[in-house]
Amino acid sequence: MTSRHLKLFSPFGRNDRQTYAVAMPLLVAAGWLLDWLVPAHLPSVISLPLSLLAGWLSFTVLTKRLHDFGLDVLGIYLGAFAVTLLVILAGMFATSSFGADAEPVAVALGLLLPLGWPAFLVWVGFQKGHTHQNQHGAGGSAQKTGVQPTGYLTP
Repeated sequence: MTSRHLKLFSPFGRNDRQTYAVAMPLLVAAGWLLDWLVPAHLPSVISLPLSLLAGWLSFTVLTKRLHDFGLDVLGIYLGAFAVTLLVILAGMFATSSFGADAEPVAVALGLLLPLGWPAFLVWVGFQKGHTHQNQHGAGGSAQKTGVQPTGYLTP
């Protein structure tokens, strides 16, 4: 394997919007395919390494895309974990405190997780990257020439 191929597995560096737009849907589709194949067709000896590989590649693609517009990836992941935990705890509290009356609240909270992540992934794909070198290097959107630095997230 060349160093170009090894960069695919590294969470360091930057990805522009085009790279993200190609890689992330392919990785999501690979994850869905693995979820569909595993129970019926693939033994866990094969499926576990494939799932870990797809998960790691998804992590690196998303991390590099966040680097492209200068976000602190650790903060994003910790925030996402905290929101997920709060949603789960709020649903548990609502159902234990209010019983059957809280079922609509628990269902609404439960929808935040499966709908929130795809919305976040789409948002990340539409963000303009920094066109200048940032703390994560000069790759990604900085490869385009003749563009002035922006430094701001788009609304």
